[in-house]
Amino acid sequence: MDIHLKRILVVEDTLVAQIAETNVLEELNCLVTLASTGREAIEKTNQAQDYDLILMDLGLPDVDSLTVTENILANYARHKKSPPPIIALTAHDCISLQTHCMNAGMADFLAKPLTRDVAKMLLEKY
Repeated sequence: MDIHLKRILVVEDTLVAQIAETNVLEELNCLVTLASTGREAIEKTNQAQDYDLILMDLGLPDVDSLTVTENILANYARHKKSPPPIIALTAHDCISLQTHCMNAGMADFLAKPLTRDVAKMLLEKY
């Protein structure tokens, strides 16, 4: 499967994680847009709405990531567009958190850090 030129929104508040995730994705020929807050992610998806995948950190400083996900999905629905898969990224891997993410509309749940192999698998899967 061709994984070139995928547009990825990375929603991450930590600079080190932003750099690491961007580097991994750019090595796989992705065009990365960053959002440091939940509000910024909602704004970017409402404006552009052309992402192929969204990576959502679960520890955002301003708005709960599940609320951000629900807002993004609602924005796409209002515009009658299919939303991109939203993938939860977290350092906390527990079943109850994973269940909440899936109930909010996320497509997948992954533990940090994002490695090249995992990113490639995501791009091929979605």
